Amino acid sequence: MERLRPSARVAVLDMGLTQGGLHRLLAPIARLLVKYAPGDAYSDPWSDLSSYGPVETRRFLLGFFYVSSVVKAERS
Repeated sequence: MERLRPSARVAVLDMGLTQGGLHRLLAPIARLLVKYAPGDAYSDPWSDLSSYGPVETRRFLLGFFYVSSVVKAERS
């Protein structure tokens, strides 16, 4: 984010099982995917992005996919 100019937006689109009603049902499958496939079904990019400002996260397609975005704060 050092190269991102102030007031610019960065967004992350991903799939994950961090929330949602089907989380408990699909958790065993997600654990297998994490073990044998690339990616992490339990990643939470909003934790990393929150150091740059307020993060907005929107979920869609039954909560499996999400877009998290943040606007880099202006320099003080």
